[in-house]
Amino acid sequence: MRAADLLGPTGPLARVIPGYEHREGQMRMAEAVQRSLEDRRMLLVEAGTGTGKTLAYLLPAILSGQKVVVSTGTRTLQDQILDHDLPLLRQHLGVPVRASAMKGLSNYVCRRRFAEFVASPRAVEPRFRSALPVLQAFQEENLTGDRAALTALAEDHPVWPHIVSGSDTRVGKGCRYFDSCFVTQMRDRAREAQIVVVNHHLFFSDLAVRGPHGGGLLPDYDAVIFDEAHQIEDVATQFFGHEVSTAGVERLADELARAIADEGKSARAMSDALVVAAGRFFGALPDPGLGRAHLSRETFAGHVEDALFALDDALGRVEEHLGQRAHESDRLAQLARRAAEQRRQLIQIAETPEGGQRVAYSEARGRGRMIGSRPVDVSDLLRSEVWERVGAVVLTSATLSTAGDFTFIRRRLGIDFEITEARVSSPFDYAQQAALYLPTSMPDPRAPDYLARAVDEITQLVAMTGGGAFVLCTSVRAMRLLA
Repeated sequence: MRAADLLGPTGPLARVIPGYEHREGQMRMAEAVQRSLEDRRMLLVEAGTGTGKTLAYLLPAILSGQKVVVSTGTRTLQDQILDHDLPLLRQHLGVPVRASAMKGLSNYVCRRRFAEFVASPRAVEPRFRSALPVLQAFQEENLTGDRAALTALAEDHPVWPHIVSGSDTRVGKGCRYFDSCFVTQMRDRAREAQIVVVNHHLFFSDLAVRGPHGGGLLPDYDAVIFDEAHQIEDVATQFFGHEVSTAGVERLADELARAIADEGKSARAMSDALVVAAGRFFGALPDPGLGRAHLSRETFAGHVEDALFALDDALGRVEEHLGQRAHESDRLAQLARRAAEQRRQLIQIAETPEGGQRVAYSEARGRGRMIGSRPVDVSDLLRSEVWERVGAVVLTSATLSTAGDFTFIRRRLGIDFEITEARVSSPFDYAQQAALYLPTSMPDPRAPDYLARAVDEITQLVAMTGGGAFVLCTSVRAMRLLA
């Protein structure tokens, strides 16, 4: 059975969907994807806007019978695939498919962390107190624990960092909530599914922890399809990097104090010392301003070096103390590993060589600060960790080529071997149907008055065009303020 035939003018979709318009580009892409999966080859396919590329890769993936990971650029596209595209194929084609979504761990409520937070003194603080009954009911009623399903709490509610899961908070099978854990259940569903839909951040987070001996977040798979593949380099750069933040250290300190509460004042003293050391170190670094500031080896000298050693010592004391008690519980062992990992990351960032393959930097993050180091070029890592390990790989996006040529993106992604390339033009006549307008008087998007100015600008455009405007925002906050 060929996917292109099912999508064509005489196929089942054309017969049952009123006003269905088959697209030649979609059919060509579907055939290319199906051949790639059958031959276990790599495919680079640029599909212009309006091609219908989602169905053009989903249908071949289903028909292949292989275990396929579909990696998308956003969680929104994940939801579209699971809630709209796959049900459409099931309904109109009668194609049986087991599909499951996997999101980053911070999207799921952690039952253990929630129970610990409820029992902590912070639970009675006014900013948290009203949210706890809502969260309790949510855990009892919701099957997935996905925070996106809880619209009663704002995305930026201060309780979320204290009660969601994370790669640095997972205890493992020793956790009393392991069997009922939302993350455990998510992974079980993914193991049973043929199509596993993730986003790029989770895919590369899995790759960063999987290592040569397996043990990653995702189940083993036969093929991977990257949608919005133009984002891969940036996301891979992030996850092959190192990072230490004030938020991460403070989260460790908070969980440390709760984990060894039986030690009373000494527990709080150790936790407070860690927070103080982190504040001193990050405060000693140059102010990165609104953007990202480069950190040279010389930055970590003098009083910054003293503060760095003090933070390393504080983490070392935590690691040693918890290591001595690690036999008592998996939780204490996990916290000891987290302290050791933060020490390792901290030193690796500080010792980033000048002019090498990595660059160190600092940036403001909300009310906190972070430092990190990332590779300048991820092509070798992608080649060895992904392209040479996975049988079939499809990379697709509306924007992959440069002037119709794939040379640039192939070089940046380490694709220096023979693959199949395809370009499918958009069915839209942009020259006749679209105009591009760039306002020149807008302030920097990070400026305090940016959103107010954006409201004025958009209002004028809506009045000029008579409505029918689709306004895309980069955050929920901006969306609500503009609305």
